[in-house]
Amino acid sequence: LLNVFRQFEVNRNDDAGWAERHLLNHKLLARAAQVQLQLVEHLQRLSLPVDSCVAEVQRLQRLMCAALFLNAARRVPNGAYRLCRPVADARAPDVHFQLHSGSVYASMIHDDTLANFVIFIEAVCTGTQASLVHN
Repeated sequence: LLNVFRQFEVNRNDDAGWAERHLLNHKLLARAAQVQLQLVEHLQRLSLPVDSCVAEVQRLQRLMCAALFLNAARRVPNGAYRLCRPVADARAPDVHFQLHSGSVYASMIHDDTLANFVIFIEAVCTGTQASLVHN
C-alpha cells in the first residue's frame, strides 16, 4: 500500500490517467496526499522532525499499531475477538466481537486463517451481537 501511494506521488502530476490504468481510485489517493500534507504541516508547526520510513515499513507498521492500540483486538479460542486494552467485563459486557459480515477482511478469509490480532475502525452493536467493521 505504501508503494502504491509512493508511485501515485511520482506520477500524479505528469500522468493524470495513472490511477485509472492501475485500477485505483484517484480521489482516494489524492485525499491521502492531502492528509499527508496536513500531518507534515502539524509536525512543522510543533517543531517536530519530519522523517520518512523510506524502506523500513516496520516503522510505519509500529506507528499505526501504537496509534490505533485502543482499537486493537485479539482472537480468543472461540473465534471471537476481545479488545486488547484492559476493560472490565462487568462494566462493558460487549468487549467480545465477531467480524462483521460486511467487513472486507471477513469476506477474504476462512475460519482456519483468522488473524490473531486485528485493528478496527468501527464497532457495531446490534442487539446481543457486537461486530468489528473496517478492519
